[in-house]
Amino acid sequence: MTRLKRSLIVVALSCAKGFARGLHGLMKLFPTRRKVVFISRQSDQVPLDFQLLIDSLQQKTPETSLVVLCRTLGHGPWAMVGYLPHFVRQVYHLATSRVAVLDSYSIAVGILRHQPELFIIQLWHGLGAFKKFGYSALDVAEGNTGRSSLDPRTLAQLMHQHENYDLVIASSERNVEYYAEAFNIDPEKLIVASLPRTDVLSDSTTMGEIRGRVELAHPQLVGKKNIIFAPTFRRTGSLDDQVRALANEVNYELYNLIVQVHPLTPLADPDPRTVVIGDFSTLEILSVCDAMITDYSAVAYEMYLLGKPVFFYQFDSEVYETDRGFYTHPRDFPGPRFTEASEVVAGIEANQYDLSAIESFIDSEIEHRTGNVDRLTSLIAEKLPTT
Repeated sequence: MTRLKRSLIVVALSCAKGFARGLHGLMKLFPTRRKVVFISRQSDQVPLDFQLLIDSLQQKTPETSLVVLCRTLGHGPWAMVGYLPHFVRQVYHLATSRVAVLDSYSIAVGILRHQPELFIIQLWHGLGAFKKFGYSALDVAEGNTGRSSLDPRTLAQLMHQHENYDLVIASSERNVEYYAEAFNIDPEKLIVASLPRTDVLSDSTTMGEIRGRVELAHPQLVGKKNIIFAPTFRRTGSLDDQVRALANEVNYELYNLIVQVHPLTPLADPDPRTVVIGDFSTLEILSVCDAMITDYSAVAYEMYLLGKPVFFYQFDSEVYETDRGFYTHPRDFPGPRFTEASEVVAGIEANQYDLSAIESFIDSEIEHRTGNVDRLTSLIAEKLPTT
């Protein structure tokens, strides 16, 4: 990219930022309210972590107004244009709320100059600390600024990436330093707590009820063992070959192979031998699964919380470690690591997994398995004005 083009991009982004701040300044003329705004770019649906907090807040502080703004941001200029009305709604509600709760990076939260009474909480959507992200991954191929032609650190500075947070949660004391690095934030702004959905994963009664609903909707999952392949999000490449390789090895008289890829990296040509479940979340699907195959996805922590085995299919481990990097190296996770699909399936069939290793690992990674909804609800309620 030429220096002129880079300069034009910087000017354009600076102008857009100035416009957003001007609009925000006008909206700050409206009075703030006893309102909590939930913002996510992870999904177009309300994440379970948000829903659990919303239900709790509605029960404990029914006078509080709750606003949910969930929309993914696609690629290209037209996607940005389509996102603009949603962005304007974010600006308005950030100007008039007392608490903002995030589970991902929000452009509006980063670039705006907020009311002093606004308290911003970053939950982050992934459990534990597996892959590097945020500022820890700016300079690598799978880093979080991969869409831009600008230097990653220049773009992060220009867009005030992960700025303005008042509180960030980390799942364990061990992970505080990793999250402080990822968000480029003072460790004093982190507290040890887990995501609200951890409460659900730790409740065997609730998970049993979820399992019943999934099996009722998908009766083909009953009577066989269910293996789920849940790979991580990847900015480039396709996993069709890996899915096909696994599908070629599975004995379908004994097993179902459920494929749950990241919503932002769909398969080009799904294998008809596999099961794709679109009407339940990944957490709900885990309730019916007997074993998981993943590469580097943090969903492994959720499977561990259920006391179930995880098998790692790391067909590109050396490349991925260079292109992304880890806080917790895959070799430190419970469960065997393989590079070939045949080895993964053979490992599952051997049924010799050491489940005892899961408990100690989870204890070091997720310190609070229950009570997270109540704790976070109380924290939010403390930041709201009295009525």
